[in-house]
Amino acid sequence: MKPSAKKLTISMTTTVLLALASSQAFASPRLCGYIAVDNPGKVGILAEFSDNDSLYHKKCDQAIDDSWKKIQSNATLQPMNWVKIYRNKCYDVAKQGFLNQGDSADLLCDNMDSDNGYKVTKKGSAAAVFEKQPGSNPGGVAGVANDIDNGVNTATSGAKDVGKSIGKALK
Repeated sequence: MKPSAKKLTISMTTTVLLALASSQAFASPRLCGYIAVDNPGKVGILAEFSDNDSLYHKKCDQAIDDSWKKIQSNATLQPMNWVKIYRNKCYDVAKQGFLNQGDSADLLCDNMDSDNGYKVTKKGSAAAVFEKQPGSNPGGVAGVANDIDNGVNTATSGAKDVGKSIGKALK
């Protein structure tokens, strides 16, 4: 017996919806920004983004660009050896000096909210300290994600917001 076109369409639609729901349920957060880990004090200027968000790539790129501009405009930050974090898994970044013995490998993302910017610092054996950036939630790195979500021109407003909020947090 041949299935009707209507039953076939419903079956295919259900399969696609289940696949989408499944991919969103298991989406892994990624980090974007910069870290400096070659000195005793580790520093990260990072934002966590969900990789199933339709604007994920654009948000990450904007957060990286704005964070770099801030680093370059700050005399204290400039001499540090910065490594770009470009859509890296949370545990891969955490293992670069932000973990203590017994810490979860997902320490960074466990302590960050998605679409928000953070300054993360770790000195010696002390636990990592997470400082949510002003303008976050909603807003990613000082409004970057929120501006992109709302279609705002991030080339001007996002950069100004990031510069102000990261500058205040790093003083």
